[in-house]
Formats: sequence, C-alpha cells, structure tokens
Amino acid sequence: MKTNIQCNGKPYPNDISFIRIKDHNNIKRTLLEFNDGLPPLQGEEAYVDSVSEKIAANGIVYCILANMKRIGFFSIYANDLETKTAFISFIAIGRQYRNSGYGSRLLNKAILTAKENQMKTLKLEVLKYNTNAQHFYKKHGFSFAGESENSIYLEKAI
Repeated sequence: MKTNIQCNGKPYPNDISFIRIKDHNNIKRTLLEFNDGLPPLQGEEAYVDSVSEKIAANGIVYCILANMKRIGFFSIYANDLETKTAFISFIAIGRQYRNSGYGSRLLNKAILTAKENQMKTLKLEVLKYNTNAQHFYKKHGFSFAGESENSIYLEKAI
C-alpha cells in the first residue's frame, strides 16, 4: 500500500512516498539492505531472519521512497494497548540520503503510524556512542527516559 502523507499540514514533495511491507522475506531483505545503519544487526543473517519473523508477526514496517527508490525504513511495535506505548525498533536512512530531511519525514511517518494505532507515547533505544541519532531525536521532541550500559532510552508523548 503506497501513500503520500502530509506533515504539519504541508504535502511532501511528489517524489516522496511510503510503502508498507508485511512479509517476512521483504522485511529481512530490508533489514539486510540497511544494516550499515543498524549496529545491533551487524549483518548476521540468522539473527536478522529471527528478527524479521518477529517484526512480520507483531510489527509495522514502512519504507520511504524517493523517486520510487527505497532509501530507508522504520519498524515499529504499536501493540501495547495497556500502556498505549509504541516502540521504534529500527529506523534507518541510506547514507547518501542522510542530512537531507528524509529522516525527519520517516520519523514523522512513524509518529503518525503510532497515533493511527491509538498510541500515546513513542519510545526508542539509541546506542550511547551514536550522538548524531541522540541529537536528531532530541531535536524532534524526544526526551531522556533511562539508560543501560550501552544504550539510552528516549520517549515522546504523541
């Protein structure tokens, strides 16, 4: 399903669209395609296979397309109906498309997807050394929610 969406009342340029992917094999291909932006995966295909099965069963995945070319994706779990908290498990933009606004568009689509699923809070995990990602999320209204040895957790009311 391909959709053009709006952000802050303004339509995205015609060359930007989103497509939802649902099947395990397509999700696996997407994870492997963008694994350079996903440090926990580190290209280990058996792990990627099990993760993609879990996402296919319980998550929502959208790819962002520019001129009909996949340039990034996100996966989100928006199924915690008790706390109404969604969790972005992966989000990545191809290296050559970073710092061009596509990440913001992708994050806005993730927020919209969480809202469409009646979620009230959006959470995510960022590795401590990934200060660029931390800055990106804080710029988009996420705040500190906790930390572990290697990660920080951010959240945003939506």
